[in-house]
Amino acid sequence: LGPTSAPVTTADGQTLPVDASMEGMPSIAFDAVFVPGGAQSIQALSSDGVALHYLLEAYKHLKAIALNGEARQLLVLLKLEADAGLIPDADASKFQAFFDAIAQHRVWAREPKAKAIPA
Repeated sequence: LGPTSAPVTTADGQTLPVDASMEGMPSIAFDAVFVPGGAQSIQALSSDGVALHYLLEAYKHLKAIALNGEARQLLVLLKLEADAGLIPDADASKFQAFFDAIAQHRVWAREPKAKAIPA
């Protein structure tokens, strides 16, 4: 997914195809959300209301969420706290926790906090 359906450019200048835009494929269509790092990418997502809503909606619907590198800044911006299904600083050593959260289908312990999210 991307902010639009246009290809995205990586830090090393390569392009990656995008299957759909965040507006066209809401988080409810997926079991989990992974946000890769990258300073330029996260700077762009930080000022994109659709992207921010996407993460809030995934959080509210108790989805597993993992963020890598600079993507952790989005948690600070959105005032979301890490829990068993929200994995900041996701790297190879923490992916098992992300997979375990996905296997649970929902992060039920998050439900009381999620009720306050206006997504």
